[in-house]
Amino acid sequence: MNFISMKAILIFFIIFQNCKVYLCGTKKDLLDGGYVTREVPEDIVATYSQGLCGHFFTSSKTAENVDELFQKIVDDCAADAQLMKNVEDMRVQLQKDEAAYKAKSKDYCFC
Repeated sequence: MNFISMKAILIFFIIFQNCKVYLCGTKKDLLDGGYVTREVPEDIVATYSQGLCGHFFTSSKTAENVDELFQKIVDDCAADAQLMKNVEDMRVQLQKDEAAYKAKSKDYCFC
């Protein structure tokens, strides 16, 4: 594992130590089409997900609610000023570290 990979892993753990959790049920198309029956009632899902950032019932086949799920994640992250500051700080630090590493090594390869 090279220096850049180790740094990226460290950044990942720092940024996501206070991660947001979203409950995502899948196969909505099968439920809507009558091919399967719902195993967990909506009120139970709503109760369980109260401590989370939200819950979505999606279909990969039809893409139903997929955009909404990702938009919620983006909105929540953008609204978290500390998270955005951490991401920016780590981005700047990674650029500095990469430049220093390149300056030291003539055989540098970013791949």
